[in-house]
Amino acid sequence: MTDGIPTDDWKPGYNKLKTVNNGLIVGCAAGHGADDTVLKQITSSVVRLDNADSESISKFFQWVTASISTSSTKVEESGKEVTGLEQLPPPPSELVIIA
Repeated sequence: MTDGIPTDDWKPGYNKLKTVNNGLIVGCAAGHGADDTVLKQITSSVVRLDNADSESISKFFQWVTASISTSSTKVEESGKEVTGLEQLPPPPSELVIIA
């Protein structure tokens, strides 16, 4: 979750993440006017949360929790990772699917 404006050099951390990542990374551009350019470089699964009030953020994290549960169940049952947003529970109306 980010406003999309890095305050440091994010690429070394991303390069390290690529070597160990085994799951689906979903980036969230948070706040009106958040820049999703960097998130799209990190993952092809990007959502936008334009209204970053407490209710919207709460619904976002409820969706994250449900998504983790769905992913865990899929791995347990089939041994396969979730590979895209379409395999997760429907997002709340506050979230806009970008990519």
